Amino acid sequence: MNEQVILSKRNCHRAAQVRLVSAPENGVYEWSFRGVKVREGFMRNEYEHLAKQGEHEVRVRHIAVELGNWEVVSWKYELSFEDLWTKAVRAFDGTSFSPEERAEAYIRDYEAACLADLQELPAEEHEEYISKFHGWVETLFDKHSRIISVMVAGPARFPTARNEKANNSYSKAVDEFQEWREKYAKRIAKRNEAAKSPEEREADEWNALKRDIDYCTGVCVEIDGGAKGSHRMAFTNSIFGKVERLANNGRSALVLKALEYIKQLQDNEATGLKKPLFTSRHKIWNLQEACEKAIKAQEERENRDSVEIEFNGGRIVKNFADNRLQIFHDEKPAADVISRLKSNGFKWSRFNGCWQRQLTDNSYYGAARVLYGNDVLSEERQQFITKLKNSR
Repeated sequence: MNEQVILSKRNCHRAAQVRLVSAPENGVYEWSFRGVKVREGFMRNEYEHLAKQGEHEVRVRHIAVELGNWEVVSWKYELSFEDLWTKAVRAFDGTSFSPEERAEAYIRDYEAACLADLQELPAEEHEEYISKFHGWVETLFDKHSRIISVMVAGPARFPTARNEKANNSYSKAVDEFQEWREKYAKRIAKRNEAAKSPEEREADEWNALKRDIDYCTGVCVEIDGGAKGSHRMAFTNSIFGKVERLANNGRSALVLKALEYIKQLQDNEATGLKKPLFTSRHKIWNLQEACEKAIKAQEERENRDSVEIEFNGGRIVKNFADNRLQIFHDEKPAADVISRLKSNGFKWSRFNGCWQRQLTDNSYYGAARVLYGNDVLSEERQQFITKLKNSR
């Protein structure tokens, strides 16, 4: 650090190392934010900071006159929302008797949340994310500053309606902020996943499946040893279900690897199983054959042409190659139609520009409910389902 930065309430939580302004020759101290509890109260605890140099400790009270005796040598992290201090204090002027303390706590929490999010993001995304996160925090402080408490402002002519509106506005902003964080993380995760090679994706899937098999096997070992409260079959069924889904999707390499690994676990006495997870007659050992059939069926589907059926305002496509039933609309459907699409298992595909779900008999009934409602006796609806089923 080239520029001298004095320790203060705004930054002391980020400091890693400090030294005395009046005696820099004494060397560097390790800084421990709220390092010692000095008083425990009913509503709050009081802490003092510690500046440590070997066995030597200096207690520093959380007041400007004592913090100001120290300068920062290094930080725990560089991220800082310190520039929002004034807005943060103003945000709690109307709701707290100690707005500075609330401001400190909120700034610390927001910085910690942002740092946690950055752990999941690639380095090239950090600058943009911090900027947007900072903007959200500023918005939240601004909205919270419009809220007042009757305990602080007093009951006389208290603006109840206006305060309720401010509360609702702040709560909505908090929800939108959390939704933004989740969407941003999902978008980056999808981008990272798309950038992986097929080999990397398969390795990730295998590691996840292996962890599940190991966990379920461990529980079965505990049950074999006399542990109560769990049913062994629930965990063996869990293993079977995961491998079966892979087989139905034609993932032969993963299915074969899983079956070989299960055999190794059962044949290895060190595993601790008193009886095998699956007997030799269990249908799990037929999943490799089922997988080969699924692959053959997929190859047949990929060679089939899609079938289109028009309806008023759009068309339905039986996409055999992608194994999807797709609904295309000429214009964006009304809100109630979108609600029916979602409730019947259809999901929006931005890539294909349609609503789609897996191509099954149930998907035909779902599409009929979207277009014709829930009247199962409707002749028009029945004719539509028959047409969907029989179209080749």
